[in-house]
Amino acid sequence: MRFEEIGESDGERLADWIPKYTWPYHARSRVDSAWVRSRIAAGNFFGINARSFWAMAPGDTRDHDRAALAIVAVNAFALATIAEGRGRFRPRGFSDAT
Repeated sequence: MRFEEIGESDGERLADWIPKYTWPYHARSRVDSAWVRSRIAAGNFFGINARSFWAMAPGDTRDHDRAALAIVAVNAFALATIAEGRGRFRPRGFSDAT
């Protein structure tokens, strides 16, 4: 697994990728692109108090959607959260590391 930092140029990719999946370990199990864009605008994925990373499958990286396994978010540099996984990473769900 490798990690790629999420930045402003990833906004549309996030707004497209996140709504494709259900998020059973979160308060909202389904979100739409507008919800994701509002979180981007609020600085939840990147900015002064947050950094996020794509957790990527090793190997072929030509198809970003297939290679992206999860989003790892670090908020206020105090709490790391695995936002959600997919495929074999999904059963592990939501976790925090302090």
